Amino acid sequence: MKKIGFIGAGNMAGTILDAILKAGVFLPEEAALCEINPRIIEKYKAAGVSVAPDYKSLCAECEWILLGVKPQVLGKIAPQIAEALCGHNIVISIAAGWTAARLRKSFGDETKLLRVMPNMPAMAGEGMTVLSKDNNLGPEELALAVRMFERVGKVMLLDEKHMDTVTALTGSGPATVFMLIDALAEAAVLRGIPKNEAVVMATQMVKGSAAALEVSGEPPMTMKDRVCSPGGTTIEGVYALEQDGFAATVIRSVLVTAEKSEKMSK
Repeated sequence: MKKIGFIGAGNMAGTILDAILKAGVFLPEEAALCEINPRIIEKYKAAGVSVAPDYKSLCAECEWILLGVKPQVLGKIAPQIAEALCGHNIVISIAAGWTAARLRKSFGDETKLLRVMPNMPAMAGEGMTVLSKDNNLGPEELALAVRMFERVGKVMLLDEKHMDTVTALTGSGPATVFMLIDALAEAAVLRGIPKNEAVVMATQMVKGSAAALEVSGEPPMTMKDRVCSPGGTTIEGVYALEQDGFAATVIRSVLVTAEKSEKMSK
């Protein structure tokens, strides 16, 4: 029996599949997928991953099933997947807005279910993946799930009640960072630096700042104060950001995104 099957292997699911194969968590011959995109099918067939003709075949031959389709697509195909599930399946969902309760309602209380929220930086091995504590996996099964997602970055377990906020903070947060990098680069362009070079500098600055924060173990505001010399240039820029409501705007962005996730889950 193959160990893991992917229903959908697009951007995020494909990143996860690539990582676990590269790390040897599963071998290519221990993996299968059910996918409609010819390009994706050919990619994984060439890598030694088998392609199942339908959900029933996939669920019959795989213990682990990862639901890698978009939330709205999952809503359409969930009944078909539910009919295909066998008693041995362990189902992982990475669909935003699909709560643990909704998964149980769709796939049955008897099915082993785990809700997971990964994020885009997983593609660089620097993801932040959060697993819901509201799951019915056994200790060894949960440990293997953690091991899978550790291949694409850091892993954390949190209560289900926090998952909408997780979706907003780590799932949608990269978009905020990309906007920040672009805005910083645009400012440099206004001062005469070419855009390509400005993007490289801004990207490395953000990457390095995050790394420095992690290494220091200090609170973010403490590290900010270290950069701000009395009467210096940095504090002028920080003051301008505070005048324009920088922190409040970012906080509001996370809050409205979390509210959207809550609406989706209903």
